[in-house]
Amino acid sequence: MQNNPTLDAILDLARRVTLAMIREEGQALGYSNPLNLRDCPWFAVAFPTELWPDKIPKRIYPGGQVVQRTERFRSGVSVGWFWDPAPGGVIPIIGGEKSITVPDALGMAGALHDVVLHIAEGQSLARFIEGFAPATENATSQYVANVAQWAGILDAYAPMLSTIKPAVVT
Repeated sequence: MQNNPTLDAILDLARRVTLAMIREEGQALGYSNPLNLRDCPWFAVAFPTELWPDKIPKRIYPGGQVVQRTERFRSGVSVGWFWDPAPGGVIPIIGGEKSITVPDALGMAGALHDVVLHIAEGQSLARFIEGFAPATENATSQYVANVAQWAGILDAYAPMLSTIKPAVVT
């Protein structure tokens, strides 16, 4: 397999940002939703049926299981609903013959997916974090400063893609 320096640089940037954000979120690497994602938009939406009395569309895993979300509270006040990867630790996959039994891997893949998506959109680290961790719920400027420092990003307001060195083709 041939190495691709640009791909390697993007993956390294995404890994550094993801790990720094997990650190800022105060989560252990084995936690099933290390970035405290509220949703998982990479899974399909199933529209209400007679099986769902609340009539609210829900995301579904490829095997058909409904994606679970858990309401979280801080000091007795709801802070919203968060994605709960693989409650019980098992997600059936397409066809149902196999399953994923590592919810922390699913959560880590989700975290990395979210970071890579925002890198590809051309967002700066600051803009991404301002949307991800708004000042109404977080000390956003400190969050940006910490993640930038831990991820080795010198300019948190420049597009994250501009922080990598372009590949040199010889």
